[in-house]
Amino acid sequence: MATQITQGELPRIEAQQALQKGAYRTAIALYQSLIALEPHIQQHYWYLGLGQLLQGQPEAARTTWQGLLATAPPDQRGDWETALIQILQQEAQRRSQGQDYAGAWLLWEQIQDLHPPLESPTDATILTQQLQTLRDTDQLAIVTGVSPLLGQVLCQLASEPRPQVNPELLHQSLQRLLTDALLCPTTLKFAAACLPYITSPQPWVNRLLIAARQSSLAWGTSDLAVQLAGFCNQLQPDDPATLQSLSEFYYRGGRFAESMATTRELISLATHTPEKTLFSLSVAPLYAHV
Repeated sequence: MATQITQGELPRIEAQQALQKGAYRTAIALYQSLIALEPHIQQHYWYLGLGQLLQGQPEAARTTWQGLLATAPPDQRGDWETALIQILQQEAQRRSQGQDYAGAWLLWEQIQDLHPPLESPTDATILTQQLQTLRDTDQLAIVTGVSPLLGQVLCQLASEPRPQVNPELLHQSLQRLLTDALLCPTTLKFAAACLPYITSPQPWVNRLLIAARQSSLAWGTSDLAVQLAGFCNQLQPDDPATLQSLSEFYYRGGRFAESMATTRELISLATHTPEKTLFSLSVAPLYAHV
């Protein structure tokens, strides 16, 4: 016997369908209407914020969520946050199963903001185990399950005094993230957190430049490429290969003044270093207008 849908349930079903189909503007309008009709139903607010987030309105989403959470009785706020997090987790898992890893990580970022990892005393053994888990986890699990773990690792790496870290394990963990989660914002945070621990920069520079070039050429995300190349420049200042790449990424991102300034710096270095004179002669005519 077919289940009969009541008139009151129909708007909720339509809103859910719009959200799942990616019709976020429609979903937002439907959930706003539902809130007007049923302001006491928490889920309407959680899903409204979800639609706003996926529509590219993260501030509106946080305002929606925090506005309702602010009304929670003190002894119930934790339960309300848990209900919201469960909805975000379900959507993150649905997206990761559909290989929408960027969308899944967007949701995990919000989960971390709502429920950041608790800082714990730094323990080198625990940190090593966490990095090993990160290094050895498959791609799907990186997106669906490692994000909270990665938040804990970031807290550990940022702690003072700095914990003892196996640099090779740290490098392998970053390699895994650059390979399987390059476009995820937390990957950039992890790369930045690694910088103070690097004593032999060349392997790191090589891997970061590969990721930066992939970001720029394959994904068209020049801003990410600039940030990754900027990390390389921090590790090896005045390195010609890094500066050349950085100039290119600036140019691809439409940041022409910064591209020209980096090129001037590159040519200046080449002309003041005898072994790079040949490079200067070859590149100077290309940038004669700079």
